[in-house]
Amino acid sequence: MKFKHTDFHVHTKWSHDIAKNGPDFNDYAKLAEELNLNVCFLDHYELYHVKHDKTYPFYGGEEILNKYLKEVSQVKENHNNVLSGLEVDYYVDMEEEIGEFLDLHEKDFDFIAGAFHETDHWFPFTTRSKLKELLKKKKQEDIINEFLEITRKMIDSNLFKNICHVDGVFRYLNDNDIKLDRSIEMNDEFFIAIGKKCAKKGIKLEFNLSGVRYPIQRPFPSRDLALKLKQEGVRFFIGSDSHSLEHFMYHAAQIKEMTDVLK
Repeated sequence: MKFKHTDFHVHTKWSHDIAKNGPDFNDYAKLAEELNLNVCFLDHYELYHVKHDKTYPFYGGEEILNKYLKEVSQVKENHNNVLSGLEVDYYVDMEEEIGEFLDLHEKDFDFIAGAFHETDHWFPFTTRSKLKELLKKKKQEDIINEFLEITRKMIDSNLFKNICHVDGVFRYLNDNDIKLDRSIEMNDEFFIAIGKKCAKKGIKLEFNLSGVRYPIQRPFPSRDLALKLKQEGVRFFIGSDSHSLEHFMYHAAQIKEMTDVLK
């Protein structure tokens, strides 16, 4: 790669939560050159939505994925600071299909990371309105416990070498927004335990900067927790989780700082 530092997590208009007139590969590549950064495109690939949602950018399967890869390849011909990637969602009931997808396509990408955004299909906890809907039918404690259990299963599945925003369920569930029930006590113990497991398995965790843009107002995980995890042997990749060029510019200095802190 051309530069010392890499933002491993940016989204283009290929992601379903970005407008069709949003930033494309070239927009990021050019800006990354100006910022002395490498950039990895980590657009959402949620297999459940690929199969069931006709509005989803990757709906249509192999033909659409090949188009994505072709577009990235064209950008890489002109920029040597670009990595191709995907943020592939984990589903407990689709492990076999995810494994087959990764076996078929992992070699086509420079970087793939696992993630999940839903404990219940169609109710992403990373979207405030959907989380509010989910809370009408489930208790906070149940959502968090399911999140923790799915996190364990995702790590134990051995599907992914890299995992994104490991405590992302707290984007809106925090003291600044949808306050946690008093009966729920969360500490670092769970994340230290899974960090040790990831270190043993050689799985990298993301230090995701995007939380500062949301009510939680801290990265995922927090800087303090990340430093504790580093002491346990956890390796990190750093991502801004940018959904706009403004996000990318805003986090550029932090990408460089935290890469040096956590390397």
